[in-house]
Amino acid sequence: MGKRPAKLLYLSPISWNFLKARPQFIAGYAAENGFEVTYLARTPWGKGLIRSRRERLSKTLTAVNICVLPLALRFLLIEKFNNFRLKRLIAREKFDLIIVGDPRLTGALPDQCPVPVIFDCMDKNPDFYTGKIQEYVRSQEDNLCRIAAGIVVSAQKLRDILVAEYAISPDKISIVRNAAADDFLTALPDFPADELPPADLLYTGTIDHWFDWEAVVNFARQYPEYTIRIAGPLASQVPDDLPDNIELYGKVPHSRIAALIRRARLMIIPFVKNPLIEAVDPVKLYEYLALGKQVLSAHWDELDSFLPQKRLHFYRRSEEFASIAAGILDDKTCGHETPDQEFHACNNWNSRGKAFFNFVRRLTGID
Repeated sequence: MGKRPAKLLYLSPISWNFLKARPQFIAGYAAENGFEVTYLARTPWGKGLIRSRRERLSKTLTAVNICVLPLALRFLLIEKFNNFRLKRLIAREKFDLIIVGDPRLTGALPDQCPVPVIFDCMDKNPDFYTGKIQEYVRSQEDNLCRIAAGIVVSAQKLRDILVAEYAISPDKISIVRNAAADDFLTALPDFPADELPPADLLYTGTIDHWFDWEAVVNFARQYPEYTIRIAGPLASQVPDDLPDNIELYGKVPHSRIAALIRRARLMIIPFVKNPLIEAVDPVKLYEYLALGKQVLSAHWDELDSFLPQKRLHFYRRSEEFASIAAGILDDKTCGHETPDQEFHACNNWNSRGKAFFNFVRRLTGID
């Protein structure tokens, strides 16, 4: 009889059925490569969840979404109560390894945690908040960094921040960047080809306060002959009186992303640079480049890791966006690119999962 698989808990900031991102890919890789995985997330009551759910996704992967009290970011007592609920749930099972994807979940860890903890740091977490909540998240992140046997970050900037702010040894941190899904180049469209006309410019992902509306609206007004499609959930207010050639497509299932990108001419990442964005390694950029697309993005230093990359273009001020985009679109070959198999082979979640768990095994000995 072989030994039982190691039991892994991934404490995630997003539910399994939310936009597919790093937490789901890392947990999925683990479940396919020797671990028995429980993927645990929490959703405030009223946000599409009225009771907790447990779903067996495969023999080695279970997704659990716990319904918790709302207003946790307004009242820290509620935050602590919600984490206490998770802590009781976690205590019922004997895990061999815990991965935490959000410092706000530090309070859900067992007291004097008896198993190794890995912090999967994918953002400059405190900068999502302000005031007392920001101070609280920073203190929780500090605590998590000290509890963790190791820390995996998605960007060099995040490594530098953790070392500087929490006096963490660089040897405790490994950089494992983001990636595109393993099947991204073979994913088939799940809608008729004539359901949605191709876009000239396309953005996929969440639209929040960092979205550079100034650049996009300015381009739309200067070039009304081009269609700009923005596909993703709205997390902040959209400017009034958007030009008619800007289309808000809404949240897109992950199965449709590749099809939308394939049919667009120019992919855009119009972000306003700030400390939060400067620490981001955008999944969407791996997807765009894997499909061979031309990409126009705001510039921040972390993106220099993609260079040299002839299909990646940068703008550094909002007013530059329009002229650079128009110049790219003037090339009649723009939009007729073929997938970049070599880039995808080096930048998919299978290759990242190997690097992630090689680091984990080296630190913990868990196989």
